[in-house]
Amino acid sequence: PFAVYYSKESLEGFCPGLFAGSPLVLSIPVNLLRKMVAQLDTKSVEGGDALGLKKQHAKQTNNDIDQKLCSCGQPHASHKFFMGVVWCPDHVKKTLLSFKRKMQPVIYTALISIVNVIMCLPLRIAVWAPLALILGLVVAPLSLLVIHLPFDTVPWWKQLAWHYAMVMYMANVPFIDSLELMRTITNSFLPDLEKKFGKKKTAFMLKPLEEMSKADFERLGEKGFKNSYHKNWLPVKINNMCPNLPKEWNMARFARTHGDTKVFVFKNHKKTEVVPMKFSELASRVQSGQKTYARAISQIVKGDPEVLKSLPLDRFGRLRDTLMGADFDNENAILQFFSAKGTWTQVHADVTCNFNIQFEGQKRWVIFSPAQTMLMYPFAKGTNQFFQASYDLSGPDLEKFPCLKYAQGFEMIMNPGDMLWLPSWWWHGIENLSTPAAAVACDGVGKLPRLLSSNLSMTMAFLAHPYNCLEFFVSNTEDIAKRWTL
Repeated sequence: PFAVYYSKESLEGFCPGLFAGSPLVLSIPVNLLRKMVAQLDTKSVEGGDALGLKKQHAKQTNNDIDQKLCSCGQPHASHKFFMGVVWCPDHVKKTLLSFKRKMQPVIYTALISIVNVIMCLPLRIAVWAPLALILGLVVAPLSLLVIHLPFDTVPWWKQLAWHYAMVMYMANVPFIDSLELMRTITNSFLPDLEKKFGKKKTAFMLKPLEEMSKADFERLGEKGFKNSYHKNWLPVKINNMCPNLPKEWNMARFARTHGDTKVFVFKNHKKTEVVPMKFSELASRVQSGQKTYARAISQIVKGDPEVLKSLPLDRFGRLRDTLMGADFDNENAILQFFSAKGTWTQVHADVTCNFNIQFEGQKRWVIFSPAQTMLMYPFAKGTNQFFQASYDLSGPDLEKFPCLKYAQGFEMIMNPGDMLWLPSWWWHGIENLSTPAAAVACDGVGKLPRLLSSNLSMTMAFLAHPYNCLEFFVSNTEDIAKRWTL
């Protein structure tokens, strides 16, 4: 009925310097530990012992006892014995992360140099271009089967030519402007589209996105939601799904509680430069009406995971299946957006599927299915928005991109508490309608079969792109934050 523990002072008295500084690992060889126990047991005195041995009744909780066993303050149950040594996982993890941060620039630079050599012009001419042209004979027809406009609207052979040009663009075939070739092929669809729909003068053919109330969602249930929307890879808006989030999250509150957090922000509404600044400065700029946009920032939630308790992350994990799993998504793919009225997110398609929740202000969304990809005039930009539309959503150039007039999609307004389920590879663009306008995206990379079946060519381009793995696994968080912008 007794529990024995050794205080820090006891061990320090027996082995001076054991706790000097903040050791990575409190290493106590088993033979030394046994020797210490034996000596302490033989030195008992009235009320305890000279080196601090104490006996406590079993009512004292194991946690209280275990807290005495390691300088990190973690319960003994979280520690590991390996090769006769007590290892503290918390300290080991912190040290490995520190080592990773120090080594990342070196590894990243080395791998980039290797990739640049592999992708040099002579190898592109001798190896990659011929390989791409041959593979295109297989990939382009398969991609056409996955993504195509109705063949009674646009002939199949025109669409096949676009997919082949897409393969050439993926491979960066030298001496051919594949992007311009793709645009020219898309513009050749115009007579066919005009014959089907008549001549139009304005961009897009939009209709309201499907919506449901929170009560409808609860009646449908998590299994019903997965079967109806996740399985069919269809977006849906759930009105007032998170009614409490706007009460707990807003820009003014984050400015008070996380004002010193450094975030990466577009310097102007043209999005020509990303600059670091304190969140308090960002909030001041936005509240004053400056056209400032902090897009896809993770610094607040990474620096203070407690704020994530306001989000229904457990439910999100049950509502969708992702490549990396819910724990990885929750730790690495929660992104916040803060902006002023009159700023835009240009139309793009993500490899991630997400639950997007509006918690302050209003945003207008336009959404297009993967089937509309050829009418989006896509080009590859970067890791998280690997494909972006070439036109400016705030004022599309219909002379240069005339087929935008026939792009069929959806639109809707997001209000505080509303949630949008948006599958991977669905094109979307956003207009911020208020100051401030703030939302959070709970992202997760879709599973590979789902990505391939919704957009084969873009998925293959994303996987084959030599810099993507470097971005995700080697580049450090700060560098990614700078580049993960539109």
